[in-house]
Amino acid sequence: MTVGIPSVTEIVSGQIYLGNLSAALSFEQRTKLGTTHVLSACPEFPSTGPNHLTIPIEDNEYENILIHLPNACQFIQNALDQGGKVLVHCVMGISRSTTIVAAYLMKTRKMSRSAAIRFIKQRRSQVHPNYGFIKQLETFAECRYNPSSTNPVYIKWKRQQERNVTQYLNRMVDTAAIVPNKLLLSSEFPEDPWQAESLLLDSGTTHLLSISPAPIPTAGLTSLKEHYHIDIPNQRKDGLLVKLSDACEFIRNATQSGGQVLVYCQVESRACIVVCASLMFMRKMSFTEAFALVEDALPLFNPTHVFSRHLELFEACHYRPTSEHPLVKDWVVCGKSSTTTIYALDKSSIGSMAANVLSETGFDMTTSSTTFLSMKRKPELEDAEDAARKKVKPNLKDKLSGNEISSSSTSTPETSTLQPLLDFSSLNDTPSIQKRFDLIGRAILRDFYIVVQCGDAETLFEILELEFYLQKAECHEDPFTHGSEEQKISGKWYFHRAPRRSADSTRSSTSLTGYRGGTRKGLDLTLGAPCQVSSPFFASIAPTGSGSTTSTQPLLRGGALLRSIRRVSDSKVISGPSLLVDQVLLLSKAATIADLVDQKWDSDTSAFRSTPGPPERAASLFLRPRPPSASPKADIFRSPRIGLDLSHPGTTVSPTHPRVIFLSRPYRYFVHPHLLTANGRTQTFLGVLQSTLNGSFAGQTLHGMKLRREVARLTGLQNTTVASYISEYQGGIDYGKLKTWVGLKGASGSPSKYLSMMGTLERLRRESDAI
Repeated sequence: MTVGIPSVTEIVSGQIYLGNLSAALSFEQRTKLGTTHVLSACPEFPSTGPNHLTIPIEDNEYENILIHLPNACQFIQNALDQGGKVLVHCVMGISRSTTIVAAYLMKTRKMSRSAAIRFIKQRRSQVHPNYGFIKQLETFAECRYNPSSTNPVYIKWKRQQERNVTQYLNRMVDTAAIVPNKLLLSSEFPEDPWQAESLLLDSGTTHLLSISPAPIPTAGLTSLKEHYHIDIPNQRKDGLLVKLSDACEFIRNATQSGGQVLVYCQVESRACIVVCASLMFMRKMSFTEAFALVEDALPLFNPTHVFSRHLELFEACHYRPTSEHPLVKDWVVCGKSSTTTIYALDKSSIGSMAANVLSETGFDMTTSSTTFLSMKRKPELEDAEDAARKKVKPNLKDKLSGNEISSSSTSTPETSTLQPLLDFSSLNDTPSIQKRFDLIGRAILRDFYIVVQCGDAETLFEILELEFYLQKAECHEDPFTHGSEEQKISGKWYFHRAPRRSADSTRSSTSLTGYRGGTRKGLDLTLGAPCQVSSPFFASIAPTGSGSTTSTQPLLRGGALLRSIRRVSDSKVISGPSLLVDQVLLLSKAATIADLVDQKWDSDTSAFRSTPGPPERAASLFLRPRPPSASPKADIFRSPRIGLDLSHPGTTVSPTHPRVIFLSRPYRYFVHPHLLTANGRTQTFLGVLQSTLNGSFAGQTLHGMKLRREVARLTGLQNTTVASYISEYQGGIDYGKLKTWVGLKGASGSPSKYLSMMGTLERLRRESDAI
């Protein structure tokens, strides 16, 4: 038998490897890995001794792998307890071996079926267990990881399995329950009428929705109350899209009358489009939430651009897409190029891009307890704030709880209370800097609007999300801070400049030439040195304390990156630094950032105004205090910043390296976590998780059901997604190694990798605290 070249992948660092038969047969490969035990999930490699377990099963959907899983898990655990390394393999390293490793992760790490498969797939992309094995993993969990001849759950499954094999071998086994007892999905349907009738009866299906190709003859199916078929004309790009509304109405009417709907199409992605659309339509879910529910039932489904575009357009058209709708017409005519047009027209209503969905459901995590430095409640906040203390004092007694900051203060802020807080020149340690971040974050998120003024027109926004970056020599040398010359003076707007290569892993470098463009744009409110404002439209504040911007003074530069805002007039959310800048350019009627700064603003980047009324210049951007009658003060959460990792080539495998230290710092501040669905949902998840653990769920473990439900409620994530995220994070705490993440690119873009990385950093923090 030819099995090709050896192929093997590390799944659990230094412990579990997954590969093909060729790798297992290769003495050189096994020696290189240092494996001490081999588990063969195929009959082609008989056992060679006590350190070699063979499970002689075939790779088909009716094979009973379930009964072998407890023995396989025990074999792996025994090997690891002895300090060994295990190679789990089948012929190709795709289906049988993946199922066994997934079962082990489910049992030992309490992962869900979907989370375990995704965990493996993130490391070995070609894995693809057959649907029969995927269903058996679900039963494995229902059996409490102990299927046996005396287990009632296993006995019931075994009887059904035998019935399926002996009576209708041709019927599908991959029908997925998206919403139990209400909505099913399948890419197969029995051709034989008797088998089809049996399927409908067994599954409880009362309504069938089929999608071309291959219409289903339903004559004689007496258990079926109603059949709705969607015929998609050839050459019609919008053929399915324009029929989604009718499909959703059919599903809603059926389920509201107590029925159960099976959505069937041979092209699985079409069935998934209809199911996701119905969830969005009936349950007002976002694209990401609907997809997460489908992915949990179909963990191997990979969405395409067409899949994503259908659902984005469905949401953008307010669930009523027609061939005459401008967005639909633009898509049909322009094809993929319409992506830019659609997002520019209505990004908030579309919700989330395919890349974000993949990122969320694939894995994108951020935050560990490492990531979360505890914030303890204090009756008063002491130190430095003399210039602002009296005016800000009502807010200084807000409760600080973990990663959440809450308040009921209704005092009216003034710009003069915020400006002194931006001066960090008198602060000389991390706790006082962290405290100052808390004060500034609280003020900006609760007490100020950001205003775009162009001529006589003003547009007000609430700030929903921001991140702090600060370089202060010998005190707070954050290597992720740009440290641009334009950040030397506080209270200014700083548009991000193109980066320069820096061999120093403890510093970032930026250019003074071009602004960042495309999707890499960003806008900071500068902080660090004292404010020095000289604009005729802004209040002038003299430098205080020892702060100075002369070249003889130590390095002191920083900024608060604005990430998400919400328009006051219609509650539209603009999420992401680049889209935020695009909104400012659009409302200011500026073609480019250079045009905005040099022409519209007349090179005046001050962020504070002292007098009302339109300024003499063409446009302006400034912070304005909110009136005391504005909406109630929102809870503020903290998490690590988005998009950071340890990939810089100069980063060393040391807990004291600046990038290792600052990566997990909770310098991202946000409100209304359920609205922040476009970017950073894993960071949001971790911020909410830590806040919850430090609040009403203090002292509880990560795996409590009530804790998961509370995190899901606050974030808008599905319970299953929360469970998966917690498993990944806990796995990093238990098994993660720092060397795995140093030098690795893309960890911040994968929820599973990111959560595992943050769990690793959390363990390092705990070990450091214990010393």
